[in-house]
Amino acid sequence: MKEASCMKNLKIGQVAGLLGIQAHTLRTWEKRYCIRTPARSLTNIRLYDTVTLRELFDISLLNQLHYKISFVSRLSPLQRKKKINESDNPGILAQKTVNELLTLALECKIEDFEMLLDGYLSSAGINTGIEKVLLPLQEKTKLLKQQDGSMPVGLRLAYHLIRQKILVQLEHLPSQGKGSCEAVLLVSPGCQNELCPLFLYYTLRRKGIKVFYLGRVSMSAGLKDLLVILRPGFLLVYTEQALLRESRDLTNLIAGLPFHPVLMSMDEKACDPGWAQAFFDRSIEEAVHLTGA
Repeated sequence: MKEASCMKNLKIGQVAGLLGIQAHTLRTWEKRYCIRTPARSLTNIRLYDTVTLRELFDISLLNQLHYKISFVSRLSPLQRKKKINESDNPGILAQKTVNELLTLALECKIEDFEMLLDGYLSSAGINTGIEKVLLPLQEKTKLLKQQDGSMPVGLRLAYHLIRQKILVQLEHLPSQGKGSCEAVLLVSPGCQNELCPLFLYYTLRRKGIKVFYLGRVSMSAGLKDLLVILRPGFLLVYTEQALLRESRDLTNLIAGLPFHPVLMSMDEKACDPGWAQAFFDRSIEEAVHLTGA
């Protein structure tokens, strides 16, 4: 695949968000410690390319390993990487993988992205990969939406690649067999993000819960007919903040069913930084409790 040129339009707020720090902290690093200075636009706005982003990611990781910025700033990029690689902290390894995957996606180096992701999943396993890498990666990509609301092309390619890999893992799970449907999982039709519900679907299936995944479904009488046939014990609905009206429509729709499934609705807040994993875990715990698995 032909590589696109490096993305050079990350602003300081986006970069600070990716690093988990405040923008003024990043400015302090640049002024006080002579951390790599980004380019400037014609209107004097800082513009960070992926070379600078990689360096800042490494500095941030070393800071998490309790190295002072004053010390880290005197190290060369190779020395920083050596110290990171010397760490046996699995959390740092996962964050390092997330950072590099994100940077490769921004550079549209999708083959390298896939090789790195496959290597991590092979060594850590798909379950750890989802929890420690794929969910955090998804959270970081939310900070990089463009002015028109779309994602950079490399991140969109990465999204579809990850989706394919989750679908492949689902194919490797044992057949759900006969018996009543314990859960139905669906996504609001206007929702653009399908990775979170796919992660949940995979995890519930892996725990032995019989789940029927409908994907994006409109809140119509046709859905009611499906639910009458499937008769699930509970519903999981993934929506977005702006689409919560559809969740209310669904509540009204299932009110007329001849049985009473438990409705669990999650919105985009579930994937905000710091909330995604907690909500993900809680949804799984509640689903397991409700089904008795």
